[in-house]
Amino acid sequence: MIPSTKALAKAALVSMSVVCVLGVSGVPTATAAPAAVASATAPASTGPTSNPVVAGALATLDALRSGDPALYQPALYELAGVVGDTAGLDGMLLIDAWNRADSTRMTVLLSALSQVGVPYRKNTSVPGGGFDCSGLVSWAWSQAGVELPHQSRSIINEVGRTSRDAVLAGDVIYYPGHISIALGVGDSYVHAPNPGRTVEVKAAHRNSKRLKFGNPLL
Repeated sequence: MIPSTKALAKAALVSMSVVCVLGVSGVPTATAAPAAVASATAPASTGPTSNPVVAGALATLDALRSGDPALYQPALYELAGVVGDTAGLDGMLLIDAWNRADSTRMTVLLSALSQVGVPYRKNTSVPGGGFDCSGLVSWAWSQAGVELPHQSRSIINEVGRTSRDAVLAGDVIYYPGHISIALGVGDSYVHAPNPGRTVEVKAAHRNSKRLKFGNPLL
């Protein structure tokens, strides 16, 4: 059973209150928010803020920049529930993956999620306006100060290789002619799909045998 958004948010608040009160007596303290990426700024334009994924991504980005775990962890739990509900994923697996990701990777992923609902546009990389697949990937990584080419094959050829078992949030997933950003669980991803559609989150690729995984930080 996939935990609902409300259940995840409630679990976050309970967990935060317990560890913050008891941390000084030897119980582990709340998971710290990753140190904010200095170059990261709020996206100039985003997907529709009425979309709960977009709203959650923006709130979590703000909390990430604050460096305050009391803000970051509840926002992260709530977003995981929303993304899990939307894509049909276990929200607790997302939480585990995102808590293992550093600030660079979370800046990339949250930036991409802030563009959910933005239309696909060929040869375009305009936040809030339009993206093709490689445009979304290169733009999201640029938000963390990492420059990637605006072409799917060039991206996968430039980054270090990793595997599905070792994939981390923010890594890139390449399928011949298409590239996306890993959510950090299996081969789930956020991407700009094709004309007539918008940036979206998905639980898995159709043909996993042809996938290649890349780590832009290697």
